[in-house]
Amino acid sequence: MTEILKGKERRQYAEFLARAKGVGTLAEREGYEPVLVTLTAPGEMHAGTTVGVGGTRRPNPKWDGSTPADQHRWLSQRWRSYARGLHRHGVHHWTRTVQPHWDGSAHWHVVVWRPRRAEKWLESAARKIFEADTATATGSARYNHGIDFRTIKGGTDGAIGYVARAIAYIARAVSDEDRAEAEATAEWASTWRVRRFATSHDKVSVWRMLRRTDIDITPAGTDAAAAQEAARRGDYATFLESADRARIRVGYETVQTQYGDSTRRIVGVKVAGALFRRTRRWVAAGVVPLIPKDQGAGTGGAVGTETGGQTARHHRRTAPSTAPPAMTPC
Repeated sequence: MTEILKGKERRQYAEFLARAKGVGTLAEREGYEPVLVTLTAPGEMHAGTTVGVGGTRRPNPKWDGSTPADQHRWLSQRWRSYARGLHRHGVHHWTRTVQPHWDGSAHWHVVVWRPRRAEKWLESAARKIFEADTATATGSARYNHGIDFRTIKGGTDGAIGYVARAIAYIARAVSDEDRAEAEATAEWASTWRVRRFATSHDKVSVWRMLRRTDIDITPAGTDAAAAQEAARRGDYATFLESADRARIRVGYETVQTQYGDSTRRIVGVKVAGALFRRTRRWVAAGVVPLIPKDQGAGTGGAVGTETGGQTARHHRRTAPSTAPPAMTPC
């Protein structure tokens, strides 16, 4: 796998996998068991259908014109109700990946870590919440085809292995023979604005900020230092526990854009009311000419594809002239 991963693919795959493993670690500490839940939208929302034992594919004559975005929205609305019930029954750990069917329809694969006491409720509630609203696809038929529960062999290790395969396609960290499918799936998700990976735990922005080398929150206390250390070594479970105890949040400030509008931007993290700023930022360093590509060799100048007297602004990363203190009260 390390021979396949490159640049952004490596970073995205590593981050998603670390988050999934962290959720699984927290669940395993509580003695929960993973189960795979597959959810799809009602049959009339699918553009295609399968017929017969062999699964012959054909256009769906009852298709109502729904797009993958409509299907994803249908599932998201019901998932919010289901997730509230999960929380009430002590189910706090899950990961979700989204993939397209052969006809482009969206379907979800959710790994839910459940306590034994919630086993019956988990399935019965899903059947009620995710049943279709029409008379043609309700009851046992809808449950058998649109909602599926399967026990994952191998416990948490098996669950993380399953999620890792899905994450590999999301991050396009696949072999050359599978890259075309991964690229097509990425374009599908981008076109319909489908978020393909999510977990029950957030703090992703805090995680990314603490992994930076220009932020140091160790003066904020033992828990803050433990959270940053865990983030930098990729231990998402320990990071979540320490960040909750230290009350770490994203730090914002309001700035004026070049058009006079006000907007918020991330400038660091807050720890118990104190703001830790980044010490590096991108600034405009000057204007340099763009030299035609065929004239760039041997000139020592900036090489570009444009011709004529065009210019481009050159940016560099630098520390501010007066570096802000590591911690300032809010």
